[in-house]
Amino acid sequence: MYKNKKLCIVWDNARWHRSKELRALLGKTKEFSHIRFIWLPPYAPEKNPQEHVWKIGKDAVKNTVTKTFDDLKKIFEDSICSKKFDYKTLGI
Repeated sequence: MYKNKKLCIVWDNARWHRSKELRALLGKTKEFSHIRFIWLPPYAPEKNPQEHVWKIGKDAVKNTVTKTFDDLKKIFEDSICSKKFDYKTLGI
């Protein structure tokens, strides 16, 4: 689907993200040559963009009682969709 597009993936240093199988696909002439990987430092959740998104969403729904799961989901989605995440300040 994205074979002819340049992609960028931000990954933490989980062991499976550095497997032999993945490393075999990386490189100029390899299958994933069109993908740029940004490796986050180990044990640095504050640098992981995903963690910031989850925190906003979790803060919006904690201690919240709703009649339906869809209501709770809407609160969560509205909270993350209404926030602009500025990752430049994190050095990402």
